[in-house]
Amino acid sequence: MQNDTFQISTGTKIVILKARVRRQCFDLKMAANTSRSFFEFIFMLGYQQREFPRWFRRLVGRTELHRAWLSGYTGAGLVDVDERWTASQSF
Repeated sequence: MQNDTFQISTGTKIVILKARVRRQCFDLKMAANTSRSFFEFIFMLGYQQREFPRWFRRLVGRTELHRAWLSGYTGAGLVDVDERWTASQSF
């Protein structure tokens, strides 16, 4: 019976890890540059599907920080452009 898994050399693993770290740094820079407040930064981290450790989520549970992250993570904080335009026209 043939094993369907393939072997990755140590050099290839390092290259993959470097690319992953580079991507994470780029995502953090993008979130920091586009956010106007701390809570918007946390929202962007949630939108990027960043997960925090369970102990941290329990520590900040039911706070504005957790709500900002959760709305970004689930996409609940995103509103359609049509809904925003309608809301702005109804004043």
